[in-house]
Amino acid sequence: MDATRIPASDCGEVMPASDPAAFEREQVDKQILVETIGSVLWFLMDGFWMLNQGSPAKAMVLPTLGVNLWVFRYTRRSMGQICVVGAMNSWLLMNISWMIGDLDKDPRGLTVARAMFAAGMVLLAVAAARNAVDRKSLMDVLGRFRRMRM
Repeated sequence: MDATRIPASDCGEVMPASDPAAFEREQVDKQILVETIGSVLWFLMDGFWMLNQGSPAKAMVLPTLGVNLWVFRYTRRSMGQICVVGAMNSWLLMNISWMIGDLDKDPRGLTVARAMFAAGMVLLAVAAARNAVDRKSLMDVLGRFRRMRM
């Protein structure tokens, strides 16, 4: 490893030793960008579902899921933050399962959606428990669980 760079403790990239604060800001900016793109794709997918446009709605599944999974790349490596991003992805999988079940008139979609709801609730409970020491820490972690953070 190059002597001017050190491993980043909170993310998967190598942090320049000269300005860790700038690196952290850059990571947060990237995460916000990816989350925003994911939210817009999710909105489009849901809109197509609402309009009963099955093919476009289903075509949005992989890009929406891919971008929302990409958020893990920029998430701080703490159990609470990872659980919150996991819960958001459980929410997305719940939505996708419900949508496909509804569009295909297949009740199994709702069964899978209920399982994803339960998984998301467990992940949120873990995130809350890991950060329940003080109110600010809890709100910082759970504040990540929202859509369209602009």
